[in-house]
Amino acid sequence: MTMKKCKLICFYLISPIMLFWGCNNTVHQNLTQDEYVLYGYLESLGLSVPMDSHTFILIPNAACPGCKKLALQYVEAYSNDTLTCIAAQESCPKENPNLRDHLIIDSSGFLDNLNWDYYGIIEIKTDNGKIKMIETYDASNSIERFVGKTVQSSCMTDCEDCTQQSKLY
Repeated sequence: MTMKKCKLICFYLISPIMLFWGCNNTVHQNLTQDEYVLYGYLESLGLSVPMDSHTFILIPNAACPGCKKLALQYVEAYSNDTLTCIAAQESCPKENPNLRDHLIIDSSGFLDNLNWDYYGIIEIKTDNGKIKMIETYDASNSIERFVGKTVQSSCMTDCEDCTQQSKLY
């Protein structure tokens, strides 16, 4: 058999398989933009959205220091199998080694470059592998969510970043 015939036979055998696989690959079909971004991001970290109810808390570098601190305290206090916290590397406090057991550190920097319109601390609730709710927290609402109190200034540290962030949004 000549090399040309061998290549032709391989082409005819492999082409239908590739075509069938490509048409039936439903991993990312029928997703919302938010699901597409979240699933792709989680895959980059070796994670996936579980079928059971689950909460993801994402802490990017761009969130204000006071809000990050509140969210990390919340994660430390309420960490369980239904809560996953992902923090940008610079957001993770080095002085609290116990917290590192409760969160995933994004050393790739992808968290700060996700292609969506959310800012600050992001909480995502999922069920049956689908996003059910996305909420963002900043200087205006982070204490109410992570501590359970309603106060005028939600930044416990009353930092300049929080003041600037609340003016922007």
